[in-house]
Amino acid sequence: MPAQNPPEPLQLPFQTDARQPLPCPTCTKMRTLLLYNVAIDSCTKHGVWFDAQELATVLLRSAKRVG
Repeated sequence: MPAQNPPEPLQLPFQTDARQPLPCPTCTKMRTLLLYNVAIDSCTKHGVWFDAQELATVLLRSAKRVG
């Protein structure tokens, strides 16, 4: 079986959003980023939070741009 190369990291088109930051469930403030015009909440220590349907929306919009 041939060796598989790991996938190349994908550069995502994040943009900053002026919305008031939400509190992180664990620490202080998250920052709000836009990804394909979907507001994503991100904490540098604890990760990214998607609300209901946000991940599905980002995946659909990114597939339309690639395909």
